[in-house]
Amino acid sequence: MVAFNTGAGAGTLQLNVDLGAVSGNSSRVDWSLYLYCYNGVSRNLTANVPWSVNIAGNGYSGAFAFDFRGTSAVLIASGSTWVGHDGNGYATISVSGFKGADGASDIADNVTVSASVNLPRIPKPPVANGAPVASALTPTSVKLTWPANTNNNGAAIDQYLLRINKKTPADGSGYTDYPLGPSTLSHTITGLTPGTQYYATVYAHNSQGYAPKSTDTGFKTLSGAYVRRGSTWKPVEVLVYRSGKWVSAEVLVYRNGAWVPAT
Repeated sequence: MVAFNTGAGAGTLQLNVDLGAVSGNSSRVDWSLYLYCYNGVSRNLTANVPWSVNIAGNGYSGAFAFDFRGTSAVLIASGSTWVGHDGNGYATISVSGFKGADGASDIADNVTVSASVNLPRIPKPPVANGAPVASALTPTSVKLTWPANTNNNGAAIDQYLLRINKKTPADGSGYTDYPLGPSTLSHTITGLTPGTQYYATVYAHNSQGYAPKSTDTGFKTLSGAYVRRGSTWKPVEVLVYRSGKWVSAEVLVYRNGAWVPAT
């Protein structure tokens, strides 16, 4: 809760503003207007004193009675109003309260209290993540690395979702998902088909949902062949000369009456 007050004469006018529930992209603002008197005015009894409150353009008004015999605080009025936030979850509102002349004694006669209030941000799903980068390609595996999401829209990243698809963009059908922890920024995929085009994308996630997908990253696994270098077998890519240039060849095997990928 935040409180704003202005004193005049024998009294002080105070407007309290508090954040209530949140629904969708709106916050409930709870307010209360108080009149205080601390300086010995003990038997002042007055009715039909005008008051008004404005919360983010929503106006309230009426009349009240106050009696400070035995108390130093009088609740003038209270209420709630819903305030919409902008597309990024932010909201700054103007608030004000007013007490008119009471006609009996100068206890904050014709006093206005006003302020500007920044409401707590309503979090949103993260923005799209940076695209993954492919490295360490072999005929059947790839390492994918992506940058940390630095625009989480007010809620911490709690997961990355890495999505792999064969021969079509990663938001199409036939994809495989790899849910990963919030501190995981690289992952090695195994069991891929040699000499095959793949696409990868990554989605950041927070408590509000998934970000839009990153840009697709295309990569092609090496063709299924190895050469011996010293004591180690190294994967190599099989190329064929076509239309004046060397291009990757997909290695197939004859199985059950058909040529199929060599997996």
